Amino acid sequence: MQSDYDPPGDNPRPPQMKTSIMPISIRKLLHCLLSALLGLAAFASMDNARTADDIVSTQPSDVVTIVWGIISYTRWPGEQESLRICLPKDNAYAAAIRESARVVNLGRPIVVRNTPPEAASACDVVYFSVMSNDETGRLLKTFTNTPVLTIGEGNAFCTMGGMFCLLSGGGAKGGGAKFAANLDATSRSPLRISPQILRLSRHGRGR
Repeated sequence: MQSDYDPPGDNPRPPQMKTSIMPISIRKLLHCLLSALLGLAAFASMDNARTADDIVSTQPSDVVTIVWGIISYTRWPGEQESLRICLPKDNAYAAAIRESARVVNLGRPIVVRNTPPEAASACDVVYFSVMSNDETGRLLKTFTNTPVLTIGEGNAFCTMGGMFCLLSGGGAKGGGAKFAANLDATSRSPLRISPQILRLSRHGRGR
C-alpha cells in the first residue's frame, strides 16, 4: 500500500446518494433483497463452504454502508472512467451492493457485473460472497500485487489473503456490522487506501 494517499479533506464525507432520480422503487428493491435472501439456502449446502458462523449475520443495508465507505477511501493507479465492481457469486449482500450502486455517487460511473471468477481480473473491486474456501483462495492468489480491492465475508476471508472482511457485530441484538483489514494484503497492494479507514477497522494479518 502506498503511503502518499491524499485524503479528501480534514472531515471527509461519506459517499453521497443521488436524490434527483430514483431508478428503482423501494418496493422493487425490497423484493430483490427478499429474493436474494431466499437464495441463501442453495449456497448453504455448498461443499467445503464457510460455515454460517463465519458469514456476516446482519442487515444488507449495514453491509452496503461499509462496502461503499471502504471504496470511497480507496484510490486506484491510473483510474478508469468507470469503477468496475464484480460479483463472482450472489447472495443478499451482493444483491444489495448491486442495487445500491444505482444511487451512490462516487464522482464517476459505477458498473456492477455478475462476473465468473475466471473473468474477475478485469475489475477494480471484487466482492466475495458465499464461495468455497478453495475457490476463494485460488481467486485471491490471482489478485496478488494487482490494483484490485477485495472485500469478503467472515474472518476466514482475511486469513486467506483478502484485504477487507465483513463481520457480524455480535451481541444480543446483532450489533450491526463491522469490518477488519488485512494489513499484510493492504500494504502489498498498489492501491492507495486512506489510513483513516484502516484505523477504523479491526486490524488483522493474513497468512
